[in-house]
Amino acid sequence: MPCKVYVAMALKGAPEEFRTDFQKELKAGLREWDKIEVLDFFWEAKGRDPEDNTEVYLWDKERTENADLCIFVADHASTGMGQEFEIRAATGKPSVAFVQRENLAVSNMFLGACEVHGVQVVPYGQASSIVNWVAEWVFHNHND
Repeated sequence: MPCKVYVAMALKGAPEEFRTDFQKELKAGLREWDKIEVLDFFWEAKGRDPEDNTEVYLWDKERTENADLCIFVADHASTGMGQEFEIRAATGKPSVAFVQRENLAVSNMFLGACEVHGVQVVPYGQASSIVNWVAEWVFHNHND
């Protein structure tokens, strides 16, 4: 059974290139691995925008709680990602945060939450760096 991976990242407040090109590259790279199943955002899975905010909340909450691994790409501020982080932390399940090497704008609050909850913060240079890290993690930690 593949390892279910949920990708949490800023969408509304992030630059267009990050929301589209970077996200597509990251998820496409993860999907190249047979042992990884990427859990999609609501609109990706349903092929439509949500009817109301409750749909998005319940969808993201379920994926955040039930993924085998949550990855948080913390390059841009995101209220939703922060909520997903806390939901995930409450489960005690594995998570990892990725931050671009040159990104010094990551909040102390987020970094402190990573420290308190034992979430590793990994610097990366490009989407393929995240893909390689996740593939290695799956190889060593997911035995299905």
